[in-house]
Amino acid sequence: ERKIVDGWIRTTLYANDKALPKEQRLKGATARMALYTYLHALGKEAGHAGSGDAPTLLAGIQRYTGCPAAERQLSPEESANTAVHFALGGYLSTEFLIASGIYNLLRHPDQWQRLRRSPDLIPNAVHEMLRFDAPFQLADRWVEEDTDLGGRTIPAGSLVTVVYGSANRDPARFSDPDRFDIERPINDDNLGFGRGIHYCIGARLAKWIACAAIEALIEHCPTARIAEKPSWARDPYFRSLPKLLVSWY
Repeated sequence: ERKIVDGWIRTTLYANDKALPKEQRLKGATARMALYTYLHALGKEAGHAGSGDAPTLLAGIQRYTGCPAAERQLSPEESANTAVHFALGGYLSTEFLIASGIYNLLRHPDQWQRLRRSPDLIPNAVHEMLRFDAPFQLADRWVEEDTDLGGRTIPAGSLVTVVYGSANRDPARFSDPDRFDIERPINDDNLGFGRGIHYCIGARLAKWIACAAIEALIEHCPTARIAEKPSWARDPYFRSLPKLLVSWY
């Protein structure tokens, strides 16, 4: 069951890749429907669980996610949507961060050697990985009220797309923004985890996992190098490497 769900999660990414054949995009859309249906059923099941039953993931989401001041728990539909966001925005994006981070380290040998000599720079390096190739490149947002931006008014109710990847390469915020630099000072302008009320709820866990992965690579594969140039996935929302081949002999 876990393997099937994992397959659905990964296949959903095909739906947004307009460069893929229609048949493959349809497969992604079908996987997304299956994932939502599966989690929605679990959400209903969690809602009917007795107080003495062992808590499930969906029951926990319904009980603890949302506004603490609100008495109403999340509905099965809301908890299922939240679980999907956890799967894509937490599980897959952390995997993408590790893969693209390792790729950028190894294609910049001076940075890789610097990190090998000074592993204490790993948290700083992960922060730069988020800036340089953020797993989330785009996010859709609804405009709550009329907003002036760059001399133009965006009417309330408009749907806008925020391009995190572009903001993270803004020369007004980052010096030499197209340079991968693991010693770049950490600052709050990095939007790799979003901002404000949309800031990633799992940011600390994702950074911890990424740091552990890079530390393990340094310890066990210090001579690592890229074995084959990878291809980037073409989903406009995610920045990911479906496969990264590394050799260390």
